[in-house]
Amino acid sequence: MFNTKNRKLGKYVAQPNTELTIKGTTLQYFDEKQSVCKTLRKPEQQLKEFGKAGKVVLRKFLGNIKATETKMNGRLNEHIVLLKVS
Repeated sequence: MFNTKNRKLGKYVAQPNTELTIKGTTLQYFDEKQSVCKTLRKPEQQLKEFGKAGKVVLRKFLGNIKATETKMNGRLNEHIVLLKVS
């Protein structure tokens, strides 16, 4: 997911043996330890690379961004765009 207001690119990971569900504006059943986001410095360029990347590259994409990881809270709003679901 990408937050257009504060330029944060994040990844939600489902808990083992469950799937992600949405109730209202809250994402449920995500693993709080593995779900992280980072702030992008050049979002136009980095999102272009994200769109062209394949499955293998996407696994390490967030790890290659040099920024501090912050935990996800599971809340969605009008500024969030879902980029990929797998």
